[in-house]
Amino acid sequence: RVTSTCRVCDLIREFGRDKSLWSRVFKWGVRFLESEFEATLDEYHNEHVIRFPQYAEAIRVEVNKHLLAHGAPPGMLYRSLDIVGFIDNKCISTCRPGSGPAHGGPGAPRRDPGGLLQRSVFNGWKHIHGFKTETITAPNGLTMKAFNGVSLRHNDLFVLSLSDSNQKLADLQMTGGVPNARQFKIYGDSIYVPMSNLVSRHHAHAGHPQKADLDRDDKAMSSVRETVEWEYAEGDALFPLSVY
Repeated sequence: RVTSTCRVCDLIREFGRDKSLWSRVFKWGVRFLESEFEATLDEYHNEHVIRFPQYAEAIRVEVNKHLLAHGAPPGMLYRSLDIVGFIDNKCISTCRPGSGPAHGGPGAPRRDPGGLLQRSVFNGWKHIHGFKTETITAPNGLTMKAFNGVSLRHNDLFVLSLSDSNQKLADLQMTGGVPNARQFKIYGDSIYVPMSNLVSRHHAHAGHPQKADLDRDDKAMSSVRETVEWEYAEGDALFPLSVY
């Protein structure tokens, strides 16, 4: 069901049994996967950690390609870059929770008469109800870390405070309680503020003496960061039931 648009009745035609059983099986399966792998997803998996130098080099090469293509002087090219992934939030829309009558029959009260439940997951910018998942994507398109199930009402900084993704990345790069000399970092869009292991856009003001170079750098990083959107699109194609 997760990897196609099939319905419960389609499963019954293929495998027999009844609707109630398949409904329970599906919900049990989802809960099992969540309980089994949530802790794994919420940490930077070691298979990615050992590839941090490769990820940083791959991103450096692509950023330099973009800079050269847009007229950057040779002195602006990166000799070294410590960015290993890109942080962003994927928004999942849902129906309006709590809508409809509390029971059958005329004059039934609403299930959420004050609309509090609906407002708690409503995003006024996108004008949808739902939830968001914070992901950190490697340059090869794989998800290094995911933090799931936050109300769409909250912004990305709120999710970051819950996921602790910056601090967890910093904690990985300690030896004997001392930070490693080279600190790998993640890159986010303009909503994020610079942190110990999180880099954001420069957003140079109009009078900045290096505004042209900093703007060019922002565009290069944003271009390479598109791998996040590719990953989201691939996930939607592979698991269409998760889109809504």
